[in-house]
Amino acid sequence: MYGYNAVAVPKNVVIYARVSTEHEAQLSALENQLDWYKPLLEQHPEWKLMRSYVDEGITGTSAKKRPQFMQMLSDAKDGDFNLILTREVSRFARNTVDTLMRSQKSSL
Repeated sequence: MYGYNAVAVPKNVVIYARVSTEHEAQLSALENQLDWYKPLLEQHPEWKLMRSYVDEGITGTSAKKRPQFMQMLSDAKDGDFNLILTREVSRFARNTVDTLMRSQKSSL
């Protein structure tokens, strides 16, 4: 898929998905986000899906206001998984610097 021959290393993975509002169109977008992972996970049998973290109707500008995101970071620090899958960087955080800093702090 990615054009290189990597050794298939087992990974405990989690999914993070988020929508900004609870309007019907946004909830449909959430379903689309979650469906997007299915073929990706099928292509990687060495990945074990541990959990999905989903924040509904919450803006991406403040991590502290996203309970599932904060739980995911806590679980990452505890070593519960070693790979976060997110469809778009904007689902993880609106601020790229914030994203990189939080990833580094979680040791992923």
